[in-house]
Amino acid sequence: MGWQMAFLSTSYLDWSYSVYVALYFAFTSYIKQFVDENILDQHIDLCKMHCLRDDFNKHKYCIYRLNKTLYDELKNQYPKLQLIVSDTDHKNERMESQQGLLSSIDSTKVNDNAKIQNSQIKILADWLQSNNPDDFLKQSGDKYSWNNETLLEKITFKLSQRDRNDLQKYLKENGAISTKLFPDFEGVKKNIEFSKDYNILRDWEIAYQEAPLHSDFTAPEDLSKMVNGNQNVINSRLNTDNLGEGEFFPFQ
Repeated sequence: MGWQMAFLSTSYLDWSYSVYVALYFAFTSYIKQFVDENILDQHIDLCKMHCLRDDFNKHKYCIYRLNKTLYDELKNQYPKLQLIVSDTDHKNERMESQQGLLSSIDSTKVNDNAKIQNSQIKILADWLQSNNPDDFLKQSGDKYSWNNETLLEKITFKLSQRDRNDLQKYLKENGAISTKLFPDFEGVKKNIEFSKDYNILRDWEIAYQEAPLHSDFTAPEDLSKMVNGNQNVINSRLNTDNLGEGEFFPFQ
């Protein structure tokens, strides 16, 4: 199986043989997106903090599962298939560490009516329909099937605070941490960035589902200064050194 690590509407897609690697990217990319879009350079008051916490915990994470064996059968039957899935390049250190694959569309083989914004699976489905109407991809909800087997499946899930703690342990135990997936300076850089992003979520009490805001979390006067952007108080609350490698949420 291949597990998707990026968005399905891009020209090139990164996949991994490891579900833990796919979960790592789904999990950490949302943290960065959430902080960048909702917190940085934004005015945040107590009411907005509650709303952001609700939004954060309602988020549905998403990964895709590709049946690589079935794809190979499809490719054998249709040698001119425009979907190309390249296997792991073991000479590429990053691709090797991520157990990575790469999928792309051969633009010389697509149908004339294909649109560049179409997803790879949509382009594939249209191509099959045009070349052999009796042999097509069957879509049912978030699944695409061929020969009565699932070729591609979208999997969505939510994570409570406890689930996030558990996931963090599984990722760490299975080597899905930044410095292993990016075996160069980029891995160190990503770990620092993720730690900073999470500490923002932690200090604003956004990354919690079950517990309300703690009364002793921050002195009321400091909280007032924080929501008004007092950088000295904010900096005093942020401590990016207290997270270990691969840790984004505190164990409880």
